Amino acid sequence: MNTNFSYLKFLFSLTCLLFLILFIEKVAAQVEVSLLYQNSFEKKLPSTSIPKQIKSLSELNQLTTNLLQNLHNEGYWSAKILPSKVDSLKKSNSKNKIELIIDLGKRAFWKTLSTKSLPSLIQKNVISDFERKDFLKQISKNNESVPVKTQDIEKLQQAILKYAENNGYPMARTNLDSAEIIETDKRIYFSANLTYQSGAFIQFDSLLIDGDAKIKKDFLMNYLHIQQGKIYQGLIPFKIKRTDISKVKKPAVKIMMNLGEPDQAFGFSFIPNDGVGLAREEFIIANSIKIHPLALINYKKLPAALKRKIDKLTLGYKNKAQFFIDKLAEGIGKIGAAFYPKEVIVRFSDFKTNEYRSLIGGELYEPKEENPMLGWRGASRYYDPKFAPAFILECEAIKKAREEFGLDNVVVMVPFCRTAKEGKKVIKIMEIVTINPTKVNPLFINLLTISTNL
Repeated sequence: MNTNFSYLKFLFSLTCLLFLILFIEKVAAQVEVSLLYQNSFEKKLPSTSIPKQIKSLSELNQLTTNLLQNLHNEGYWSAKILPSKVDSLKKSNSKNKIELIIDLGKRAFWKTLSTKSLPSLIQKNVISDFERKDFLKQISKNNESVPVKTQDIEKLQQAILKYAENNGYPMARTNLDSAEIIETDKRIYFSANLTYQSGAFIQFDSLLIDGDAKIKKDFLMNYLHIQQGKIYQGLIPFKIKRTDISKVKKPAVKIMMNLGEPDQAFGFSFIPNDGVGLAREEFIIANSIKIHPLALINYKKLPAALKRKIDKLTLGYKNKAQFFIDKLAEGIGKIGAAFYPKEVIVRFSDFKTNEYRSLIGGELYEPKEENPMLGWRGASRYYDPKFAPAFILECEAIKKAREEFGLDNVVVMVPFCRTAKEGKKVIKIMEIVTINPTKVNPLFINLLTISTNL
C-alpha cells in the first residue's frame, strides 16, 4: 500500500513539473521584448536591434548574453541588466511583455595607446597604416573621444602577428601592458602599451618525409616553395582558377584517368571522367603486398629469416599465395567499385627486374640486367615458365574482382607486348584461369615494336 502511494505521489509530482515547463514555454512564446537604456553618460546611445518577440526562455537568455557581450566590446565595461518586469494584461487577446532595462554605466575611451616599443619594421609596415586610416589616427589626435573597442585591438594585433609570421616569426605574441585606468564623473579613460615578443626566428633547414612515399625531396621542396635557409613564411603563394564545368561541352573522345593508389579512387571518382584508362597493379603490389609473388608460391622452400619477414605481413594466411590474390583483388576492387559502371582498364604488372628485386624475396628470382627498361618485363614474363605461376596469381585476382565482387567493368591490359605471337601466348595463360578474353571485353594489348636496325 505504501509503495503504491509513493508511486502515485511520484506521478503527481512529475505531472506538475511537466505542466509547469509547458506553461513557462507557452508564456515565453508570447513575450514581446522592448529595450530601455538607463544611466547613460553619453548623448548618443548605442544602436541595438533586437527581435520583437522571443519564443523560449533559452532564447531570452541568449539575447541578454549577446547584448551584454556586444556592449562590453563597445567600451561599456560596466553595463549590466536590471531586473526585468513582465506585465500580464487582463484582456484575453493581449500578450505578455518584457522590458529589458540595461544600466550602461560609464563608457571607456582611449587616453593613450603606445606602440613605441614595437620593432621598427612593424612600425613601418603595420603601425603606419593604422595611423593613416584607422583608430590609431584618431587616438594620435589626443582628443580622448575614441571608444575602447575590442575589435579595434584584435584587428591591430592580428595584423602585427600576420606580418611577423610571414617574416620568420610564427610564434610571435602581442599584449597590452602597463594598463592605467582613470575614472571621471562621466567617463573611463584607458591607457596602455602594446608590447611584442618575437619568439624564435625560423628558417627551413631540411625536409623530412614520414612514411613510405616514393617521392624525391627536391621535387617536393620545389613544389612547396621551400629552400634550405629560406625564412619561414606562413603563406605559400597560390592562385585559384574556377571553371563552371556545367558550361563546358563534352569532348568527342573519352577523358579517362591514370590511377595507381586504390585509396585515392573514391575521391578522384567525383572529378568528371569517363572511367580509368590505366590502373597500375605495381602500386598495389609495392604498397600493400610488398612480397615477390614467387616467394609466396615457394614459401616452404625459403630460408627461415625470409619466412619470418613474410609471416609478419601475411598473418592469418596458411596459403601465402592466396594473400597475393586477395590483396591484389581488393586493390583492383576499390578502383573498380569507385568508378562503377564506368570502364576501368587494369594493366598487369609491369615491374622491371630491378624493381621486382626490391620486393621481399625478389633477389632470389630476378636477374641483374644492364638495361631493365628493355629487358625481362611485360608480356615476355607472363608466358615464361619461370614467372608464369606468378602471372596466374594476377589472373586469379582479376577473376575474383570481376566474378566474386561483381565488378564486370574491370578489363585488362597486357603491357610491353613485343609481337602478336607474344600476345597470343599470354591469352593462353589467361585461359588456364578461365578468364575468357572475349568476356573481358575489350582486351588491351600494349604492342611495342622494336626496330632491328637499332
